[in-house]
Amino acid sequence: MGVRLDRRLGGCDLVLEGIVDVFEARELHALALAAVDAGGEVTVRMEMVERLDSSAIQILLALGQTLKAVGRSYRLEGMSSAIQESWRLLGLG
Repeated sequence: MGVRLDRRLGGCDLVLEGIVDVFEARELHALALAAVDAGGEVTVRMEMVERLDSSAIQILLALGQTLKAVGRSYRLEGMSSAIQESWRLLGLG
């Protein structure tokens, strides 16, 4: 469980699994920076996420802002309906 960065041709996948909270924040932040440095397309894969806390959401939002600043973007894939609802309630989607 946790987070990992899978590199692929043309970009990378930031894969989140299980409960991603403040205890995973340092690793998530480091991998988000590595995803920016990797170049190409960034996909955040969330199929196996049970729960995100505000620290994880903050890091993902910062990732999006950083990529936007350099003319890139990212995709969020595999969000459960519960996580989609959380993002909607926060005004994020």
